[in-house]
Amino acid sequence: MSRTVRMIDTAGSPPMTQNRTSALFAAVLTLAVVVVYLGLPSDPDVEYTNDYADHTALQVAGYPSSETLEVVQKAVWRMADGDAGRLSALATSDGSKTRALTNAKIWVEAFGKGSQGRVTAEFMGPAIDRQAVVLYFHDTGRRMALRLRLDGNAGEDGWKIGMNETDPKTATAEPTWAPTAPGTGVPLPPR
Repeated sequence: MSRTVRMIDTAGSPPMTQNRTSALFAAVLTLAVVVVYLGLPSDPDVEYTNDYADHTALQVAGYPSSETLEVVQKAVWRMADGDAGRLSALATSDGSKTRALTNAKIWVEAFGKGSQGRVTAEFMGPAIDRQAVVLYFHDTGRRMALRLRLDGNAGEDGWKIGMNETDPKTATAEPTWAPTAPGTGVPLPPR
């Protein structure tokens, strides 16, 4: 024997049964889930947008791909924020996480102040599987080189930055092969 429970409706419409109430609740819940998962940007999108809005714009010379530009922007932002942990997350997988974190700490200490001001990134050569990038920190007059490469099996982990230097002198050495001013461009350094 089926029992129907009647709900009181104060708006003057016919009363709703328990089954209709459950169906309406399920539809509203489904709609809310769809809106949340499809309508809102993902966390990485929101994080990137917030980072972009919170930092000085990176000036660019050369020909980056969208992926190499993004990893270099993030590196400059992490140095500017003094965030060695998040900077080391951009490291290639060919070294240990400890080495990457040590390298990142050295870079934050040496280039953090310069990263907070005007920075130009000059992308040397095409971004096929490797790319050299020279960062020019205009406020401090310093330069540094980044070596980017596709990481993971067949590049599936995207573009990452080599961070295996744990000696501060080596990790912060000026790139002698690079132009002293951005925009003049040189071929890729020898591997």
